Amino acid sequence: MTLEIKTLDPLKILTTTKSVVEKAQFVHLNEDGLEQISMRVEKRLAQGLGTAEEGFGATGDFVTDVQLIFLQEATNFCF
Repeated sequence: MTLEIKTLDPLKILTTTKSVVEKAQFVHLNEDGLEQISMRVEKRLAQGLGTAEEGFGATGDFVTDVQLIFLQEATNFCF
């Protein structure tokens, strides 16, 4: 897989993780699924977070907390 960086990368996150993603051997990225979830995340973030706890994955609601933690882990899988 060869990736093209199509956006600004001021913190060099895309640049420094590009080779990791390109050389992945045992991971498959579902590009359609990734596009769908990224649109849902973008829509949700545009609404803002209701409380500071939501930003740290501790809302007190098990289902919401699991979803937030999953998003954090999925976002940071390269690091």
